[in-house]
Amino acid sequence: MNVLYTGAYFISLLSLIIVMRGIFGFSFSTRIIDLICGAVLVLAGAIVTLLLTDPSNRIFVSLFVQIIFSVICFKGKKRVLAEVSFLAHFTLLIIDALVQSVIVMIWYIGTEITDDYAVLLDVIYKAATCILISMLSIIIPKHTKKVLQCYFKRFNWRHVLYYMLWIFSSGIVIGFASGMAMDNGMIYRYKVAMQLAMCILSIGILSFGVLLNVLYEQGKKLKEDDRFKQMCIEQQAAQYEEITVKNRNLQRFRHDQKAYLMALRALIDQGDLAQLRQYTEDIERKTREFDYIATGNMVADAILNEEAARAEDAGVEFFTAGRFPGKLQISDSDLAVLLSNAVKNACEAAVQCREKREVSVFIKSYKKTLFLEIKNSADAAPVVRDGHLLTSKEDKLNHGIGIQNMKQVVEKYNGTLTWEYDGECYVTTKIEI
Repeated sequence: MNVLYTGAYFISLLSLIIVMRGIFGFSFSTRIIDLICGAVLVLAGAIVTLLLTDPSNRIFVSLFVQIIFSVICFKGKKRVLAEVSFLAHFTLLIIDALVQSVIVMIWYIGTEITDDYAVLLDVIYKAATCILISMLSIIIPKHTKKVLQCYFKRFNWRHVLYYMLWIFSSGIVIGFASGMAMDNGMIYRYKVAMQLAMCILSIGILSFGVLLNVLYEQGKKLKEDDRFKQMCIEQQAAQYEEITVKNRNLQRFRHDQKAYLMALRALIDQGDLAQLRQYTEDIERKTREFDYIATGNMVADAILNEEAARAEDAGVEFFTAGRFPGKLQISDSDLAVLLSNAVKNACEAAVQCREKREVSVFIKSYKKTLFLEIKNSADAAPVVRDGHLLTSKEDKLNHGIGIQNMKQVVEKYNGTLTWEYDGECYVTTKIEI
């Protein structure tokens, strides 16, 4: 009998792996040692299940092995992997109960189920559940898996408690039906029909909980989009006002252009190089009054012009080259997070330099891929640990959040974010999306 229980143990683990990998989109660890440890854990769990004197304890063994296996063998935050596998385990139990009821209703014709039949049914309905989950993983599109991965990156204990509430409610419903089915005076098929109905109701309860969460997430996203659109409107109004002012300055400059040239020619004839230099510097300063950075993207223009103005006030030379393509796969809100944090960090680093103070922004695109390079002068190489740039500010707790936000946006689009130091005085932030 324990041999069959061990078979059910392996099938349950396979179902969880299909859910984690095929539905939720988690990838296996690339470290061989992790996979070896996972295999050893699975074999140890199988041996314990085989040797158990009380078969009811196999449930706890299976739960323990599945959670630890997910933490060891899949990529991602260990806490999230443990929480998601925990929830998936209990959700699969509810699906198991539904499949079991269907199979018993169709297949078994007796008046009661003996222990031998119960163990055999355990293996059969777990195998049926595994097949059902496999078919579901094939049907689910890749886009949905990416959305789930983005959702799990924001997963926290509140989500765990929320979903456990619905799972617990579903379990109570099924438990109530199972308790009612213990009445020996009840016709057997009626017992199974009642449990089947309760299982369907439980799946409905779980689906309702998921739907509520989806609606909540969509509502939150709409609010964020509304705030962002309002910010864009305000930025656009500020840009129009700024462009108007710069156009007026340009008109004034063009109106007095002949006078500037005549004065310049007179200084050249006089041969006064010192005064000539001072005059050209004044002209250059005037031309900056109508300079405007135009990259082909409204959000990027607002950010770059604002940061350019701040950089000029701080004595930092700011240079921009390139244009954004007409259609981007990255949303304007995510682009704002990336560009504002990258340029702001570059300007802050350049301000701290003793000699050169420069920031350059290069925008390139090839096919559907966007390349951003933000180059700034720096007195020392940045500290990068495990692919993460560490903040140089003393308050580590309240700083470095912008870098984390950049990492999240890049991961959302399966892009890359790296930092390079040329060994002399320049740091380059490279973003590929």
